[in-house]
Amino acid sequence: MPTDKPQGLRQEQASIGGKRISFWVGGSGQPLVLLHGVAGDANLHWNRNFKRLTTGFTVYAPDLPGFGNSAPLASPTLTAYVDWLHAFLEFHKLNQTILVGHSMGASIARVYAAKSPAMVPGLVLVDGGHVPQISPTVKLLMKVPFVAGKSLNRMKRLAFDDARIKAMMHNQALCDDEFIAGVKRYEAQFIPIVRRMLVTPPPTQLTPECPVLVLWGNDDRFESADVGKQLAELIPNAVFETIENAGHMSMLDKPKEFSDLIFEYTDQLNDRKQTTTASSN
Repeated sequence: MPTDKPQGLRQEQASIGGKRISFWVGGSGQPLVLLHGVAGDANLHWNRNFKRLTTGFTVYAPDLPGFGNSAPLASPTLTAYVDWLHAFLEFHKLNQTILVGHSMGASIARVYAAKSPAMVPGLVLVDGGHVPQISPTVKLLMKVPFVAGKSLNRMKRLAFDDARIKAMMHNQALCDDEFIAGVKRYEAQFIPIVRRMLVTPPPTQLTPECPVLVLWGNDDRFESADVGKQLAELIPNAVFETIENAGHMSMLDKPKEFSDLIFEYTDQLNDRKQTTTASSN
């Protein structure tokens, strides 16, 4: 799957808190921030969506810390990623932003929306958004170097196996050597992120106040559509939609259908806002 420079966007770099950050930006309209997952950088995740989304939004797609050209976090906990996102939005003076997150990026977006409701009028969770609740026993075992190292290395081998990477897609034609290499480029980030997620207490604020759209590939072999439906049931004001013939990377499998759902959702948000404004006058 080609991952050439996206049309209509420019790649920029900046320094936030003394750390380098790389991001894609382009388009016009309401700001839309795209947060990728652990299987690659921003361009790998969103390159099939950029062209359409920039026709209606000013799109920001940062490389999360440790991915692309963004410097890693000293301690990559979920809370640290949420704080980093806040700094990114403040740097760009974005105080009313729709967040779209995939997999781990969905978890970051969900926690941020719950923590800062005034900043986020809309939230889209794509094939992810759970915040793991780790048992005390697992947390204890992860502090034992031999046990943690053996367990995490096994998880990494399974996660970055060629067959496992290909299982992220329904459309196997997209899983070419370039795509697989783009995912494997970030193998080294896997263990530090997972280790910190397993031993660090999760955030307590998990319920966004804004309307939430939960999108899931109906052929997601990492987390089934039933898991996505259960997630939507946990969140008030959440609507659950499946994308047919799409896997865990549903936005790549079905870019048109994915973008159509984003536009429909934001149109509904704007209609609701206008109705509320009219009622208050």
